[in-house]
Order: sequence, then C-alpha cells, then structure tokens
Amino acid sequence: CLEKGKGHYVRELGPEISEGESLQAVVPKGVWFGAEVKESDSFVLVSCVVAPGFDFKDFEMAQRDELTMEFPEFQTIIR
Repeated sequence: CLEKGKGHYVRELGPEISEGESLQAVVPKGVWFGAEVKESDSFVLVSCVVAPGFDFKDFEMAQRDELTMEFPEFQTIIR
C-alpha cells in the first residue's frame, strides 16, 4: 500500500496465520494498493469489496506514471 505522508507498507495474505499472514486486509480510503505473488511461477486471485456503498464516479484506477511521480522513492515496486 502507498499512502501520502506515510510511505509504503506490506500486508502478507495467506492461510499461515501463525507466520504473520492474514486472510484479508482492510485498505483505508485514500490509500493505493496493489498485489503481487511471492513466487514468479505462482498465481493469486485478488478481490476488492467496498463499504459502505460504491459509486463508479468515485473510482480512480492508478496510473503508473502518475504514481511514480507522486512516490518516486517507490518506483521499483510501482513498476
């Protein structure tokens, strides 16, 4: 996740709760999030549920170049 003024943080999702993984994560309003797999030959299914209610007029898909300009110190993970 990338948050203005707070930087970058990682949440590891998975079934291994005893190893610090979580089954889900809450991403607050105003925070950009993305997902990646740990191993290149693996896969993941990512879903997003919003509450309360959702209106597409409030939706903004991240643009790589704009994120890189806003968070230049994290260009490697953005790309």
